[in-house]
Amino acid sequence: MVRYIRFPYLRAVGVSSLKFEDVTNSVRLFKVMKRMEQAKILVLAHRERKTCVFAKDLQKCMDAVKDIFGTEVVRMDKERFLDEYYANASSEEAEKVADMWIKEAMKVVEPTKEQIITVAKIYLAMKKAMKDVGAEVITTDIMGHYYLKLPPNGFKAYWPNRDPMNRGTYRGLPEFPCLAFAQLDAEGLRGVCEFDLDASVTSLLVKYLAEETLGYPIPGFTSEPIFDFGNGWAIYCHCKATFKPLGPKAPKNLFMIRSHGESGTSVSVQSFLPLNRKVTVARVDLLNKTLRIHQGIAVANTEAITAERACRTKLAIKTNLEALYNNYYKGTSDWHRTVFYGDWREPLIALATLYGLDVFEEDKP
Repeated sequence: MVRYIRFPYLRAVGVSSLKFEDVTNSVRLFKVMKRMEQAKILVLAHRERKTCVFAKDLQKCMDAVKDIFGTEVVRMDKERFLDEYYANASSEEAEKVADMWIKEAMKVVEPTKEQIITVAKIYLAMKKAMKDVGAEVITTDIMGHYYLKLPPNGFKAYWPNRDPMNRGTYRGLPEFPCLAFAQLDAEGLRGVCEFDLDASVTSLLVKYLAEETLGYPIPGFTSEPIFDFGNGWAIYCHCKATFKPLGPKAPKNLFMIRSHGESGTSVSVQSFLPLNRKVTVARVDLLNKTLRIHQGIAVANTEAITAERACRTKLAIKTNLEALYNNYYKGTSDWHRTVFYGDWREPLIALATLYGLDVFEEDKP
């Protein structure tokens, strides 16, 4: 695939190949774009919330999703979610889901079974809410949903000087939804944490791209890196991690049910992701209209930084670390990227060109 034709101001990609399959692969991009126009993303947030992750203006991000991709962002107040969906989720069905997770996990470390059942109810409620609005991706204001329930010192230990709401009257989610998101991912839907619309759009693009190319969706691992120059690794860390990164028909990889790593509370997932495979790491920056992308090889589920420090899941990627380090924050203050298994660089760059997005390949000098 040729990334662009001679006139870069045109939203066009070219194909220069004797293989007709290269033409059909390019045509698939238009199917992805059509599906993006018909898609919906569900956002759960407090009615007073005006910003999303990295303090971005929420309305501007929602408008950018619609303007660039044609995708509708549906906002649901968390009070409605708690009263209409969570409160009506079946406790019996939730216990069955919790028993499945406990049985399939290597082990359960910190959480109680009651906490895991609660997360299973959140999963059932989210799945029902997504079905009702026709969404394939859900993202939640986890800082607002859960952290605002902590006492002042506990909250400020993580986000100093940020206390935008009255916690005395705030009803949040009863537990972290990390395990619920992992289950949604396993079923071909998408759960994106931390109210991240950029990551939500990126995940939706790759979901449709994989479905049109492979016949099944590929979930992503939205995370942030620690740079290990000794090994040449970018170690991507987060507490919400998929346990079916190769698609819904693939077996689950090994995982443990843990507490959330940074707070030591609630429920999360420590996933031991597949190794010796190429990964593509990407982020659509909505407000800057840019696709940021790099690649590497997954080489380790590292405990070099122990599970009690930072996030639970830590996937080490061998990449051009010096270039990535120098480029990571150029033009952005966002540290989230989403890791996808497979080689998605060229089709994502082609899609970015068709959408009129600038492309920044972070692993190139």
